[in-house]
Amino acid sequence: MSDLDRNHFIDELRGFALLGIALVNAQGFAFPGAFYPRESYASDASEATVFLLLTLVSGKFFLLFSFLFGYSSQYILGTSSSLDGLTAPYNQRFKWRLFALCGLGIAHGTLLFFGDILAVYGVVGFVILYWVNRSDKIIIQSAIALFGVTFLLNLGFALSLPAVAVDIDPYFLNAFNSIGNDSWLATIGSRSAMWLSTWFAGILVYSGSVALMFALGFLCARHQWLSAENLARPFWQTIGKFAWLPALLACLYYAYETTQIGPDLALSSRGTAILSALHTVVAPVLTMAYVMWLWQLRQRSNNSLSWLRPMGQASLSCYIGQSFLFAVVFSSWGLGFYNRLTAFELLAVAGCVVLITAILARIWLSFYRQGPLELIVGKMTKKLSN
Repeated sequence: MSDLDRNHFIDELRGFALLGIALVNAQGFAFPGAFYPRESYASDASEATVFLLLTLVSGKFFLLFSFLFGYSSQYILGTSSSLDGLTAPYNQRFKWRLFALCGLGIAHGTLLFFGDILAVYGVVGFVILYWVNRSDKIIIQSAIALFGVTFLLNLGFALSLPAVAVDIDPYFLNAFNSIGNDSWLATIGSRSAMWLSTWFAGILVYSGSVALMFALGFLCARHQWLSAENLARPFWQTIGKFAWLPALLACLYYAYETTQIGPDLALSSRGTAILSALHTVVAPVLTMAYVMWLWQLRQRSNNSLSWLRPMGQASLSCYIGQSFLFAVVFSSWGLGFYNRLTAFELLAVAGCVVLITAILARIWLSFYRQGPLELIVGKMTKKLSN
């Protein structure tokens, strides 16, 4: 795999990650509670949709996005596979990039979608600066330690929950309904409160998983583990052929238990919350299997994933753009489909949003080398770091 082919593959992986993120984020715009309520999958098709999304998508694709963030950071920092000292301009530029992500995340979370991940990346991303001139061993040990701490926090919180599921807190339910039913200006307060709580939850619950995937991506870039030669080695082959199966079985069981009472209620049940904590352990394995499977698909048909490439090249712009399109579809100031669709219908809407962003990204990139937000962030961080 040449450098150009590898870059294309990375862009295709980013586009694939955005596809899965759209399927997850659509719930936050469409339903109260940001999860599929029980009545949304009354039909067999909708229940099957929820089951498959919980098994194959939920909790995996933001990890893939995290992996790719860690991968690209190695090149943004201007480092190689050696442990040479980091030059100051690259160091400063990466710091400003993290600050820019925090700013974009706050704006995205308060103005469009409270479930933003960018502000979490902006904070957790500072651990990458610690890794730059450190050995592989230190990177792996620190990432596992962070993951272990958040896992224990998740498990402790799960054990504190009641054994029987309870309804969602009325405060949050009112906030969700306000976001779906009120004018855009009137929802900024509710959305800001929801974003703040989601951001804290993201730091406490997911920062360990994000850091772990950052580390894997960072090391993959440092040692070129995504080259054709390395992807054919036993490590990747084991993940692609064997390790994914127990992870998939665990995800199937988690999805089955969750769909029995509805995902929105299941999070408040001790048993399902414990499974959710355990799910964070197996989800990275399935996520890395996706990388291997997509590479194998690309080997069989070089152009099979090319339609995802424009979204990957403009991933930041497409991520925000998807939120804008979802807001237009579901908000009262848009088409007003909030809490009116089934899970199966929402799947179709999410697919259309992904297709639209892919087309718009392709058109934009026929004139420019980067997406609009990528251009702005790139120029801004370069200027500030000089």
